[in-house]
Amino acid sequence: MGPKASRVLYTGTAAHPAGVIEFEDGRRAFISHHDWDCPFAVTIDKKSGGTFRTEIQSDYFMAFMREMADFFLNGTPKVSHGDTIAVIAVREALVRAAGQPGTWVSVYA
Repeated sequence: MGPKASRVLYTGTAAHPAGVIEFEDGRRAFISHHDWDCPFAVTIDKKSGGTFRTEIQSDYFMAFMREMADFFLNGTPKVSHGDTIAVIAVREALVRAAGQPGTWVSVYA
């Protein structure tokens, strides 16, 4: 997503976790988790206006499992150490934010 995340805001419930990730350059990403009946999809707001939404129609999880197994077998990282730490820092901040919904929480990486 580019520049690092600076803070997060938990906006979900126990049944449907959701949150906002704000990046250093002011961009925001919104994530939400729904029941298994809901397809995996991405919605993007275009700079020119309008919205683009698409359902992910790939075998992502099987490919992910193959790459993860390859990592454990061969020890070659598939992503940079910094990217891994950044993702986990956002997740950790969202877990902290879930304890105080509606309050911005800093991301430490």
